[in-house]
Amino acid sequence: MAADLAVITLHRILGRERAVLFVSHDADDGGWQFLDGQPSAVDDAAVAGLQQMFLLDPSLAELVGLPEGWCARRANTAWQRSPIS
Repeated sequence: MAADLAVITLHRILGRERAVLFVSHDADDGGWQFLDGQPSAVDDAAVAGLQQMFLLDPSLAELVGLPEGWCARRANTAWQRSPIS
């Protein structure tokens, strides 16, 4: 995975107001989403580089091998991986 890969996230995550609690690796286009698990609107969305996300939260590097069509969630510190339903 390229460090300069563009990913979808939220302005409130980039502003460090919220943590990443949900990550998806989409099956349809191979895209990545780094979200906070809360409802969000289109206006909340932001595009960032993967490297920027790793700098915000180094634990995200644990998910590099997440297969397409899978997601990961966490409530505390441990990521729980599962197929996207």
